[in-house]
Amino acid sequence: MQEVDAAWNARDAARFSAVFAEDGNFQFPVEGIALRGRDEIRRHYAKQFATVPPDLRHVSTIGEIDVIGPGILAVAVQVDILAIDPKTGAAQTLLHYDGLGLGVRTDSGWRIRLVRLYPVAKSLAAATRAAK
Repeated sequence: MQEVDAAWNARDAARFSAVFAEDGNFQFPVEGIALRGRDEIRRHYAKQFATVPPDLRHVSTIGEIDVIGPGILAVAVQVDILAIDPKTGAAQTLLHYDGLGLGVRTDSGWRIRLVRLYPVAKSLAAATRAAK
């Protein structure tokens, strides 16, 4: 997930899509986005990154990990899109997603096979973090 964040923050669609398996599947069901395959993920993010302001940052947090079988992991994930104030460095959460991913071991290392992300209301996300 560190590579996902680094690639997103560098606005590098090729690097971002490279963390996915060739047949990776990346979905935001509530928003109606369903990306299938590394090439489609790369094309989508190449377009998206061209419009993302430079002060936004992608921060992923890994939760529980379950071994499903040999070479297959289920991973709970949270993703925040933060706006960083260039003068103070203060971060404000713009978007917060909870989700589930499947990781698969390939000949070239671990890759993401599937991700489903669901938006959490910003006020609920802030309240949850404040309670911790």
